[in-house]
Amino acid sequence: MAAFVTNTIVVHGDRPKAETYQRLNDLTTLVDLDKAIAAQACINFSDALGRPCGHDDLSSAAVVHQIFTAERDLMLCRSLQQSSANQPHCVIGVVGVAHVPGIMQCWEASTSDFLTVPHEQAFVLNSQQNSALVEGAEAQGVRRALLENFLELSCPPAVCADMQRQLPVLPSEAEETYACTRELYGSPRMLLAALPREHLDKACSGWKCSMWDELSGLRDVRPMYGGPGYDGQLVMQLRQLYFDLG
Repeated sequence: MAAFVTNTIVVHGDRPKAETYQRLNDLTTLVDLDKAIAAQACINFSDALGRPCGHDDLSSAAVVHQIFTAERDLMLCRSLQQSSANQPHCVIGVVGVAHVPGIMQCWEASTSDFLTVPHEQAFVLNSQQNSALVEGAEAQGVRRALLENFLELSCPPAVCADMQRQLPVLPSEAEETYACTRELYGSPRMLLAALPREHLDKACSGWKCSMWDELSGLRDVRPMYGGPGYDGQLVMQLRQLYFDLG
């Protein structure tokens, strides 16, 4: 509003959201997305733990980090530099706090070579086989569920809703695994299962049991540990647990 009142030019400097959604959907594996969920869960638990839990960003999930953060840092920095060229006054960029370190790093790098590299070439993703095209329907359901759960952990709800509107509708054969994975990864126990053991012990404790051992079944189902990403029996056990607690 202040920009309009002062007759200031407003520029959208980020990549179109639809392109980011599509790249996340097409160029990541189930393991990539599962690692991103684990990293983001650790980041989100950091405040509760009162100390960092080993993840300052998503860099441990390299492909997701590249698409979701690094490529966009590059584009945002380039937009700021282009907007500031030949400007007598300052240029103000409004960005998410997670992008600030990356933008600063890009800004301090070579402005001639680094910032003119197309973002698709910043990480060789387009040379990979499109994961979404070679998967069966069940894996497509798991992929979409993992992607939505990751966005819900890292963004406001409106972002996930926007992605759901823009990505293609899943085939009917994928609906069961999609629903199962969404419910499983939406449970607090799965988020706790993403924590390293030393941090899990600080976040919660079991009564006459080890929480690490109690959550072993959830860890086993995760793609990053060789699991399929869903398990109908585990979902039923979680439902029973919530019913008993209620």
